[in-house]
This record gives sequence, structure tokens and C-alpha cells, in this order.
Amino acid sequence: MKRISILFLVFTLFASTPAQQKMNVTLQDALSLSQTQSLQSFLVKNTYLAGYWQYKSYQANYLPELSFNSNLVSYANANQLRYNSTTQTDEFVRTEGLYSDATLSVKQNVGITGGTFFMESSLNRSQNYGTAPYTQLSSRPFRIGYQQELFGYNRFKWERQLEPQKYEKAKRQYLHDVEQTNQQACDYFFNLAIASVNRDMAVFNYHHTDTLVQVARKRFLIGTIQKDELLQLELSLNNKSIELEEAYMNYRKQNEAFVSFLRLPAETDVQILLPDIMDLKVPEQKALDLARERNATMLEHQIQLTQDQADVAQAKADNRFQADLNISYGINKADGYYDYINDVPVNGEIGNVYKPEFDQYQELV
Repeated sequence: MKRISILFLVFTLFASTPAQQKMNVTLQDALSLSQTQSLQSFLVKNTYLAGYWQYKSYQANYLPELSFNSNLVSYANANQLRYNSTTQTDEFVRTEGLYSDATLSVKQNVGITGGTFFMESSLNRSQNYGTAPYTQLSSRPFRIGYQQELFGYNRFKWERQLEPQKYEKAKRQYLHDVEQTNQQACDYFFNLAIASVNRDMAVFNYHHTDTLVQVARKRFLIGTIQKDELLQLELSLNNKSIELEEAYMNYRKQNEAFVSFLRLPAETDVQILLPDIMDLKVPEQKALDLARERNATMLEHQIQLTQDQADVAQAKADNRFQADLNISYGINKADGYYDYINDVPVNGEIGNVYKPEFDQYQELV
């Protein structure tokens, strides 16, 4: 009766799972699935992609940047300070106007100097209201210039050193994390293999001991063994039944862990197919050389050193005299004004502000 109850318990716990699907898995299968399906591989790939797009963003800073800025409508009705050329004094004059502007520009950062070259074209329109309303237009068809901090911190210089190193670290870290994922897959694979072997051994030991108990009971009935020997065998059978339950429990635990790691269907019962034994030898010096060449930790120390040097350079620049250089040259032209001689407003036309003759535009700050 005791034997029946134990076998029934094992059958109930481990053999009655509904719709259980068996799946044969080799070590290579486990490694492939870990790289395509495991949550760990998803995290590894996205961590690398974060470093990849950070590097692409850094590279984009050195590409020409095209931008368009516009103020479509700006209305003002207020007292504003104006210069009166007749009295040669500043006066507050009630003004009302509608203003708009648009600027198209191209910028190019210069890593060596830390400055920026730019080229732009702009158009401004001013609609003046009042007793004699008129429209003014002003264009700057072409303007080219250069600007930078003369004694400031050149972030471009340090980015050109740091960002490639960070990207190289991201690539090395990705390879390291991939191998870590493979190692985890191997651990789960062989843990399940060991649990499977231990389960089979527990089943064999239990049935072997049960056979001995059955024989001993018959021998006890005919008086060929003592009762204490029979009791000793029955105690051994009880211990084997406990070991059997523990082996099945451990097998189920390792199977669930393996299935969860590979993100297989929860009801999958994995059957491990062990690989052939491989004799792999790696020379000690080769292992050390590869560790120095490909280990992300070694590169991380260099990155930290470069970052510290950049911080020192920035601290020194912040404590120095600050000066900015902004130089530009271009052409511009305006149209539309109030004709004080004839006492009439003259509206500007957009065609006029793009016709020669242009005025020169120069700026040095």
C-alpha cells in the first residue's frame, strides 16, 4: 500500500500535466534559442543599440545642419521709444504693427577650433498701422559667418576622443554580454541534465530497493532473515521514496527555470540531449592577451581618464577670461518707408528687396 501511495503521488505531481509537450534540446539548440528568444538577449541588444545611437548622434553633430525658423505673426500696440530726427531726441510714440520674419540657415561645427560656420538667408516684413499705414520689407539674401568662444571649453575636441572610445566599449560589452548569455544557457542546460540523471537514478534506486524489500518480506515469512533486517530495508525504502520525491521536485524546478529562460511554452517538458565531450585547450598567454585586447573593463579605465582630463579642462576654462568671437559678412536691402517730403507712405514690394543694388552687411562682435 505504501508503495502504491508514493507512486501515485509522483504520478500526480509530475506525470499528469495537461497538454504537456516534449521537446528534445541539444546544447547548440539552447545557445541559439538563448540568443533569439531569451529576455537577457533582448536586454543585451538594446543596451548595445543605446550606445550605437549615441555614437550616431555624436557623428551627426559634425554634419551640416539645415534649419528653418519663422515668426509668422507678431502683433504689437504700445508706446515705444523712437528717435525723432527733427528734434534729435528719443520720444515715446504710440505704435501699432504686425510683424513676421523667416530665416533659412546652414550650420557646420568645427571640431578643431570648437566654433561654428554658418550661412543664412532671411526675410522680414513689418506692417505699420496708424494715420498713414505702410508696409516695410527687409531681406538678407546672403550672410556667412563664424562664431566661437575664444577662451572657452572646446567640447568638440573632447567628444572626438570620448565618443569613439565609448562606442568601442559598447561593442566590447555587447560581445561580453552575449557570452554571458551563452554561459547562462549552459548553466540551465547542464543543471537540467544533472536533475534528469538524478531523477532517473532515484527511480532506479527506489525500484531496486523495493524489489529487495519484497524479497526480504518473503524470506522473513520462511524465517531466513531476522525482523531487524527487514525493518532496515523498509527504512531504506522509505528514504529512497523521499529521495525520489526530491529528485522529481528538483527536475521540475530546473525544467521550469530552463523553459522560462528560453521563453518556451510553459507546458514544455525538455528532454536534454548531451553533447560529445570536447577537449578544448586555451594557452594562458593567449587568454591574457585577448582579455587585454577585448575586455570592456580595460577600455573603461581609459575612458574615465579621458573624462577626468576633459573635466579639468572645463574647470580651467570656466575660471578664465570669457570672450566670444562673432564675425559675419553679407548683403541686405530694405524697401518701404514714409516719404516725409511728399508726406505720403510708400509700401515696400518683395521683388524690390531681392534686386540689386544691395547694401553690404558686416558684423564683428
